[in-house]
Amino acid sequence: MPVFVHEFFCSGAFEGDLAGSSLAREGLAMLSAVVEDFSRAGDGRVVTTLDPRLRDLPAATVIAERARVTWVNSAAAERSLFHELAGMSAATLVIAPETGGALLKRRRMTDAAGGRFLGPSAEGIELSSDKLRLCQHLSRHSLPTLPTTRFDVFAKGVDYPFPIVVKPRDGAGSVNTFLIRDAGELRALQAELAARLEGRAPLTPSPSPARGEGGRGRALAPVANAARGDSEAVVQPFVPGRPLSTAALIDDADGRIEVLPVGEQRLTSDGRFGYRGGRIPAIDLPPELASAAVDLVTEACRSVPGLAGFVGFDLIASPEPPHVRIVEINPRLTTSYVGYRRLTRENLAARMLGLVGSKLAKRALAHQFVGTVAGKVPVSNTWWASAHFASSAHPTIEFVEFDADGTVRVS
Repeated sequence: MPVFVHEFFCSGAFEGDLAGSSLAREGLAMLSAVVEDFSRAGDGRVVTTLDPRLRDLPAATVIAERARVTWVNSAAAERSLFHELAGMSAATLVIAPETGGALLKRRRMTDAAGGRFLGPSAEGIELSSDKLRLCQHLSRHSLPTLPTTRFDVFAKGVDYPFPIVVKPRDGAGSVNTFLIRDAGELRALQAELAARLEGRAPLTPSPSPARGEGGRGRALAPVANAARGDSEAVVQPFVPGRPLSTAALIDDADGRIEVLPVGEQRLTSDGRFGYRGGRIPAIDLPPELASAAVDLVTEACRSVPGLAGFVGFDLIASPEPPHVRIVEINPRLTTSYVGYRRLTRENLAARMLGLVGSKLAKRALAHQFVGTVAGKVPVSNTWWASAHFASSAHPTIEFVEFDADGTVRVS
């Protein structure tokens, strides 16, 4: 029985513009990496579906060499094939955005097909995907996060002083996320969203002079997608700080949690927070900050019911207490996977198979990740790399940098 890997944007399920989608580029990078790893795990058989629009891309060619690929010409055909493949496979890994409930729907489709889903429960996905509910949940558990409230397009003001951040309640990949610096930008955004809600033609504010990387010259119109009924918008205070990320491997059988080394994110400075890639581990991260991040993520994993497998965390580190906050929980594979897989000789795909309800490829975590105790990692930034690569056959890898398109640089 093969492993079925579904990446939403590459699979044929997405009917929008693939060439212009940042999420599609990130999805292709993750799909290529995880297909390679699954092809080397278990019996090595992998199945997936691909959109014919990707046929000429080198990454698609590599995927087709490592997996049995079915080229899908319509979203309806892809849904039917998904049900078939999820039902016949030993396990199903879904990489899909939370937006519009896409990830949650695929979890439920897998369950309906009688398949084994490599990842969180429907309950865990639903809570993690909802930025407003997640904020309320983390606050009830005294876990630092960003204050979050609904964004009212008709209100005269907002709950927080400027600058603020407006984003979709269930968004992914910083799509339709905006930094709003003053009352003028707020009024323009509210007018745009109100026009969408009332069914009028969109009102795109005249751009003001650009500042920085895109600056204030960006159009506000794209955020209107957050108000079309499939998603609300939420507002948060802008907290200046250092964007970090990490991931946790969570065993749903015994609840064991292992937090991977903390990395840093590269984001655009145009007020859109576009993801450009990252570095693992984060450079010059104070040991006490790394330890605080690991403790926070561990407690968050324990608090959210149904988290399992590979789960990503976006964090913000700031000089003012609390020094580390959770920005988002991503109940799925994240782009950082392309970096983490290069920092260990272990096959992380095999680890995922073993972590979620099966003895296949299961090993004691403390033996594979030297120094791990009760879900906590040592504060040394190079412990993971040096433990796995310091040998005559492998030079010591001190860090990995990667771009959103999956390009990896190793030092």
